[in-house]
Amino acid sequence: ISGATTHSGTTKFSAAVSASGTSNIDFSGSGGTFLTSTGAVTIGTGDVTISGATTHSGTTKFSAAVSASGTSNIDFSGSGGTFLTSTGAVTIGTGDVTISGATTISGATTHSGTTKFSAAVSASGTSNIDFSGSGGTFLTSTGAVTIGTGDVTISGATTHSGTTKFSAAVS
Repeated sequence: ISGATTHSGTTKFSAAVSASGTSNIDFSGSGGTFLTSTGAVTIGTGDVTISGATTHSGTTKFSAAVSASGTSNIDFSGSGGTFLTSTGAVTIGTGDVTISGATTISGATTHSGTTKFSAAVSASGTSNIDFSGSGGTFLTSTGAVTIGTGDVTISGATTHSGTTKFSAAVS
């Protein structure tokens, strides 16, 4: 078939279909469902835009950058599976971030801003929790505070208010 061709009705192909050249294959005039084969589908090397509400099942693999714009949501909340990110640096926008459920943070982690915890925080192992880079005030809870069984050093001017008890020698 050569030249501009318009077809109405159903067209079935019983063998391979191929296209060459720079002409467009335009299905934009159709309001019907666009179906592909049940086998693997490859969409060329050019940009691909998906617009409108989109539902996907199965595994999606991206071999190049993925970008989003606008105010639409990217919602993974319907999944009970593991959410994995790349092995490179990960930046989560400038808005509020809420993490619920048991959370493990491993490796060297740097955080700027305020972090609020609404449940218990625990640490294990021999790694350090290092606040020495901060020049701000270090606040604890208003309840009783226990600092481990190791030596404790307090340097600089110190003010104690209330009752101070020592259970060992003070030097």
